[in-house]
Amino acid sequence: MSVQLAKVGTSTSVVLGGDLDALTAPELDGIIGGVIALDDGSVTVDLSGLGFMGAAGARSLLSAHRELTEVGRKLDLIDAPPTVARLLAIVGLQVVETLP
Repeated sequence: MSVQLAKVGTSTSVVLGGDLDALTAPELDGIIGGVIALDDGSVTVDLSGLGFMGAAGARSLLSAHRELTEVGRKLDLIDAPPTVARLLAIVGLQVVETLP
């Protein structure tokens, strides 16, 4: 999995690439946990570079959504490939924009 971080105004952008699975989800948990601790804005996760996302990846994003919601902040998921968007919908997460 590759991760790129960028600050855009009051939001932090997290761009993911590769596979988000049981091996890489703990890395994402740490990265997003750090963003939550160090910033007070929303978090946008660009999923367009993901080739695969398993249940562990979906759990990581759901956990981040819950953590941010608890402190009045927002998690936006954008540009998910269709298979990733379907998995996220199953766990109750909505993708703002979906790739065709």
